[in-house]
Amino acid sequence: MKGVFLLEKCSCYHTQAQTKWSDYGATSTTIYQGVCWGTKECEPCSCNGDKLKCDFYDYIRERAEKERLEYKIKEAIELLEKNGYRVENDL
Repeated sequence: MKGVFLLEKCSCYHTQAQTKWSDYGATSTTIYQGVCWGTKECEPCSCNGDKLKCDFYDYIRERAEKERLEYKIKEAIELLEKNGYRVENDL
Protein backbone atom coordinates (compact mmCIF):
# COMPACT_ATOMS: atom_id res chain seq x y z
CA MET A 1 0.00 0.00 0.00
CA LYS A 2 1.57 3.26 -1.15
CA GLY A 3 2.01 6.04 1.40
CA VAL A 4 1.65 3.85 4.48
CA PHE A 5 4.71 3.09 6.57
CA LEU A 6 4.44 -0.25 8.33
CA LEU A 7 7.21 -0.97 10.78
CA GLU A 8 7.90 -4.56 11.77
CA LYS A 9 6.38 -5.36 15.17
CA CYS A 10 8.87 -5.35 18.05
CA SER A 11 10.04 -8.89 18.78
CA CYS A 12 10.23 -8.11 22.51
CA TYR A 13 6.55 -7.20 22.79
CA HIS A 14 4.22 -9.93 24.03
CA THR A 15 0.90 -10.08 25.83
CA GLN A 16 0.17 -11.94 29.02
CA ALA A 17 -3.25 -12.99 30.21
CA GLN A 18 -4.17 -11.95 33.73
CA THR A 19 -7.28 -13.14 35.53
CA LYS A 20 -9.05 -10.61 37.73
CA TRP A 21 -11.55 -12.01 40.20
CA SER A 22 -14.57 -10.15 41.53
CA ASP A 23 -14.59 -9.11 45.18
CA TYR A 24 -16.38 -12.29 46.19
CA GLY A 25 -14.51 -14.62 43.85
CA ALA A 26 -17.67 -15.58 41.99
CA THR A 27 -16.70 -14.25 38.56
CA SER A 28 -13.48 -13.65 36.75
CA THR A 29 -12.39 -11.48 33.88
CA THR A 30 -9.35 -12.15 31.72
CA ILE A 31 -7.40 -9.11 30.59
CA TYR A 32 -4.34 -9.04 28.37
CA GLN A 33 -1.45 -6.79 29.29
CA GLY A 34 1.50 -5.91 27.10
CA VAL A 35 4.91 -6.83 28.47
CA CYS A 36 8.45 -6.28 27.23
CA TRP A 37 10.59 -9.40 27.14
CA GLY A 38 13.58 -7.14 26.45
CA THR A 39 13.65 -6.00 30.08
CA LYS A 40 15.13 -8.08 32.87
CA GLU A 41 11.83 -8.34 34.76
CA CYS A 42 9.52 -8.51 31.69
CA GLU A 43 8.08 -5.12 32.61
CA PRO A 44 4.57 -4.07 31.59
CA CYS A 45 4.64 -1.80 28.55
CA SER A 46 2.18 0.18 26.48
CA CYS A 47 3.93 0.30 23.10
CA ASN A 48 1.69 -2.41 21.55
CA GLY A 49 4.73 -3.58 19.58
CA ASP A 50 5.30 -0.18 17.90
CA LYS A 51 9.03 0.46 18.01
CA LEU A 52 8.43 4.21 17.65
CA LYS A 53 6.66 4.11 21.04
CA CYS A 54 9.10 1.91 22.98
CA ASP A 55 8.64 2.53 26.70
CA PHE A 56 12.16 1.55 27.69
CA TYR A 57 14.92 1.97 25.11
CA ASP A 58 15.90 5.18 23.31
CA TYR A 59 17.95 3.29 20.72
CA ILE A 60 14.89 1.26 19.64
CA ARG A 61 12.89 4.47 19.09
CA GLU A 62 15.83 6.09 17.27
CA ARG A 63 16.31 3.13 14.90
CA ALA A 64 12.58 3.03 14.15
CA GLU A 65 12.52 6.79 13.46
CA LYS A 66 15.52 6.44 11.13
CA GLU A 67 13.76 3.63 9.27
CA ARG A 68 10.58 5.72 8.99
CA LEU A 69 12.50 8.74 7.65
CA GLU A 70 14.39 6.62 5.11
CA TYR A 71 11.06 5.30 3.85
CA LYS A 72 9.66 8.84 3.54
CA ILE A 73 12.75 10.03 1.63
CA LYS A 74 12.55 7.07 -0.75
CA GLU A 75 8.86 7.75 -1.30
CA ALA A 76 9.54 11.46 -2.01
CA ILE A 77 12.30 10.61 -4.51
CA GLU A 78 9.99 8.16 -6.31
CA LEU A 79 7.29 10.83 -6.54
CA LEU A 80 9.72 13.40 -7.93
CA GLU A 81 11.05 10.95 -10.53
CA LYS A 82 7.51 9.94 -11.49
CA ASN A 83 6.79 13.62 -12.20
CA GLY A 84 9.82 14.03 -14.47
CA TYR A 85 12.45 15.32 -12.06
CA ARG A 86 15.93 13.90 -11.98
CA VAL A 87 17.26 13.24 -8.49
CA GLU A 88 20.98 12.90 -7.83
CA ASN A 89 22.30 11.27 -4.69
CA ASP A 90 25.40 13.08 -3.41
CA LEU A 91 25.70 10.95 -0.29
